[in-house]
Amino acid sequence: MRWVLLLVSMATGCDQSDNETDKPEETETETLCSEDDLPAIPLNRDGQFGDGRRDLAADFTLPTDRGEWRFFEAFTGCDNYVFVTDDRVLSPIEDEPLIWRVDDIVSLTEKSPRNTHYFFIADDDDGIEAFVETTRDAVDAALGQLDDDVKAHFDAHIHVVTAGRPDLEDWVNDALVRPDEGFAIDRYQRIRELGQLADVQRYSATLNNGGYWPWQNNLSYAAHPPIYFNFERQREARLEQTDWTSYYLLVDEDLAGTGRNRFTVDLPDAETMAGYDTMLVDLTHLCDTGSQEFGNCDAWDAIQDLWLCNPDDPTDCGDLELARYITTYHREGRWLADASPMLPLLKDGGPHTMQLRGARVGHDVTLRLLFGNEGKEKIPLGIEPLWRGGSFNENYEANHPPIQVDVPADAKTVELVVIVTGHGFGSGDNCAEFCNHEHDFAIGAETFSATHPDIGDQLGCLNQIGQGTVPNQYGTWWFNRSSWCPGKEVDPWVWDVTSQVTPGQTATIEYTTNYGQVTGGSIVLSSYLVFWK
Repeated sequence: MRWVLLLVSMATGCDQSDNETDKPEETETETLCSEDDLPAIPLNRDGQFGDGRRDLAADFTLPTDRGEWRFFEAFTGCDNYVFVTDDRVLSPIEDEPLIWRVDDIVSLTEKSPRNTHYFFIADDDDGIEAFVETTRDAVDAALGQLDDDVKAHFDAHIHVVTAGRPDLEDWVNDALVRPDEGFAIDRYQRIRELGQLADVQRYSATLNNGGYWPWQNNLSYAAHPPIYFNFERQREARLEQTDWTSYYLLVDEDLAGTGRNRFTVDLPDAETMAGYDTMLVDLTHLCDTGSQEFGNCDAWDAIQDLWLCNPDDPTDCGDLELARYITTYHREGRWLADASPMLPLLKDGGPHTMQLRGARVGHDVTLRLLFGNEGKEKIPLGIEPLWRGGSFNENYEANHPPIQVDVPADAKTVELVVIVTGHGFGSGDNCAEFCNHEHDFAIGAETFSATHPDIGDQLGCLNQIGQGTVPNQYGTWWFNRSSWCPGKEVDPWVWDVTSQVTPGQTATIEYTTNYGQVTGGSIVLSSYLVFWK
């Protein structure tokens, strides 16, 4: 069963409007989840069940050393469920099961959201009694290090299964062996992969010298998918709060096969567009359901962005960037980029041609625009493009001279909007991907700076799972980059510069960088002055 968008009824084709609110059906007594005060998701007892990624999870029963545990009886609509077998080991040359490592279990409890159950399972049915005894001893030893209230909670949320994988119900058995010695069930009752559990803080020279991926695994990384599942629920909650008008540009399209990346959307008239103060770009990347994510999704962290094409030449699509994403290492995902600053580009409504550029191998893509009013009391007026980026070399600043912009007389709010990321390794400091390249924009009496002081933080992107970084990717996804993370949308810098300009007069904007302190690579920059009335 194809999972395209969460709680969204798909359009049958592109360029169609859908003004449904897509909200769950209300019940007489709405249960709120203690984790985030969001409504519980109703149990689906009669859906089209399966055992693959994104399929709906059917009922099942697991024998544990504390008694039988039945999924449908335990389902709350608030919880996540993670299943790990003893085949998840420390590394390819160190076969200690992660679920037997006491320190890892302690770390798991420290990272884990409270609304998550963990099930530790033997991959084989031989020696099951010894497995249960060893696993229970490890769990109890870890719980013994916790405060009483935390211990009591996880004692009820970490389960030791007393039957080997081959003896479990068919669909659970199949899900465990495909693809990566475990799986998860999210709050929407969908089966999900766990991804790679390699810990950035467990670098091993022995592994590296042996030609292996040089980071050992850590059981605590099994807490990352639940953190992300909770983020997904919060993301949906935001969408449920506003009546959105949707325009689908792509629907579950295999771009690697079709090569189609340019499309026309017919927006409503200018009066209707004036009623919107928010525009979101909703992008979903899916990989073939018949195989695991690794080897099926794009292998590299690459730019993918949405551009508005020239109305006089629809093949000219390289000047106006609406939203930017960075793809994952070998995992699928969904991203919601706030492109509201770009609304003035679309204020007249009517047909607009757009182009999705960048990585597209191994992904089926759904792309839509969402328009709504979130009470910002701003009406789109106009937009003036400023500078683009380029090679970060000695000519960079000379190629970006000051710009003068006529400010509309009826502008009530003026914003400076900058989308900037650094890429490439042009010097010893790994610039511009891993260096603090600074961008200063002087307008009026103030300077507004886009800087990257957290460069060098090994956990910088990992710590943004709760803000949308796809977790447990198969690459160096943990490292903080200059304004971007693999598997996440790129958030624009937005500054209110209203007090620095005078409506009806010309404003001068200057752009300088810290070139010379850091050098090399490429700066990918789109910048605009945006006017609202």
